[in-house]
Amino acid sequence: ADANRLLLGWSNRALDADRLSDRRFELTRDGLVTDGRRWSGTDHAVVRVVTDATGRSTGFVGARQPKTIDALARKLPHYGAYGVLLFDEGSGQNRFKAVPANPHSRLVWETQDPDSTPGKQRR
Repeated sequence: ADANRLLLGWSNRALDADRLSDRRFELTRDGLVTDGRRWSGTDHAVVRVVTDATGRSTGFVGARQPKTIDALARKLPHYGAYGVLLFDEGSGQNRFKAVPANPHSRLVWETQDPDSTPGKQRR
C-alpha cells in the first residue's frame, strides 16, 4: 500500500483514471484531455505520473503498438522530469510534455482569500 506503482496498459484493472487526473490533466479510459484538447489513446501513447501527499508515486503507460512500446522503453529514461507525456502511436515521436504543478510540494501554500467565494481557495 505504501510502494510506488507503475501501471501498464489501457485495460489494466488497477487503472484509476481519476487518481491520475487533476485540474489541468484529465486521464480518461481512452486518452488524455489537457488545455481543452483531447488526445486519443488510439493515436497516442500516454504517460502520466502523479505523487500523492505521502510521497508515493503512481505511473501509467498506455501504448497499444509493440513498436511504440519499444520506442518508449528507449525514450522514457530521458524524460524523467515530466509528469505528462504524449507520443505518436507507431512512430513514438513526442507530441506533448509537461511538468504539472505538485499540490503536495512544500513550496505550495494554500490560503483563504477574504475577497473570494466562501470555501474557494487560491494558490
